[in-house]
Amino acid sequence: MLRYVAVPVQQAVFDRVILDPEVLRMLLLSLAMIFMMLLRPAGLIPAYSRYSRPELVVGKAKPQEAGK
Repeated sequence: MLRYVAVPVQQAVFDRVILDPEVLRMLLLSLAMIFMMLLRPAGLIPAYSRYSRPELVVGKAKPQEAGK
């Protein structure tokens, strides 16, 4: 789909194709990954929410009660 949009737009604006659609696709993917890392450095599912429930963590002992 990018091929059918990017090539005619580049030809209309610049009178030639500057970036091939494959290069443009990789550039857009790279920019999306950079923005994601800047906006969500902890990831889509941050570690504190994944491991906040000890019963979901394999091999981790349950915390002992303080009074016993």
